[in-house]
Amino acid sequence: MPPDKASSLAAIKTPLEVEGFPEPLEATDPDFSKVRGAVEAAAEGRLLDWTADFLERHGHDPHAHRLFLPGRRLRGPELSDLSLLQRLVGPEDDRLVHQEERDFRTQVETLAEKIDRGIMPGPLLVGRGVRSRFLCDGNHTAEALRSRGFEQYWTVSWRAWRRW
Repeated sequence: MPPDKASSLAAIKTPLEVEGFPEPLEATDPDFSKVRGAVEAAAEGRLLDWTADFLERHGHDPHAHRLFLPGRRLRGPELSDLSLLQRLVGPEDDRLVHQEERDFRTQVETLAEKIDRGIMPGPLLVGRGVRSRFLCDGNHTAEALRSRGFEQYWTVSWRAWRRW
């Protein structure tokens, strides 16, 4: 196992005290297993399979099939600064996918309430452009995390040269 993956895996097996997190995350939390599962999959070289399974089980973004293009290589999971991630979904006029304000806020608040109960989401899926990082899955989740004081969260990313 490469040293960088080994150290990431070791970090997941202990409580995480990360700047920007409201409180340490316990690796024993069953909901934290989504992030731990991604780290273990990455260490074993099967992050793409794990991501496909994660999206299928949780019924996420209908455009997620675009992750699985030939030659696609995923990176992560790694902590990313939430302020640097651009949402593609939302009520703003400049979003790729427009959603009514009320619907967007309802989804964000539902996810934020789960976070309040200690139910942590899986990694956010991020496309890395030349000068930007954009959320391909986890738009509502990222907003919920921000609303609860998170500055960073786990992401799985890949190189993407243009928006969808």
